[in-house]
Amino acid sequence: MIMLFNQLTGNFAIAIYSTHIFRSLGIPSAIGSVLVGVSTFLGVVFGGVLVKIGLGFKLMLLLAHVLIGIFLVGTSVFSYLVQGGAKEYSTPLVVCLTGIMFMF
Repeated sequence: MIMLFNQLTGNFAIAIYSTHIFRSLGIPSAIGSVLVGVSTFLGVVFGGVLVKIGLGFKLMLLLAHVLIGIFLVGTSVFSYLVQGGAKEYSTPLVVCLTGIMFMF
């Protein structure tokens, strides 16, 4: 079941197409790649700290999947709005995309 959720989040699609996604939002592709890489790195470090302080794996997994679900809904809504011409929603879209990579 975990593997299914892992594949359905689309985090690899975000990582692979990050240059195109961020370029279409008006952000240079290099900055988009750095944002994805840094958010992934910080997520791994944060997860390691949570393991070190004794937070259970089940709780961490549940929390991560709930937050990824919230970020995926946000990504869907904000990308729909940005494609409709509302460019002011590109910042929340970037936050949702980097949040997905952070929580993964």
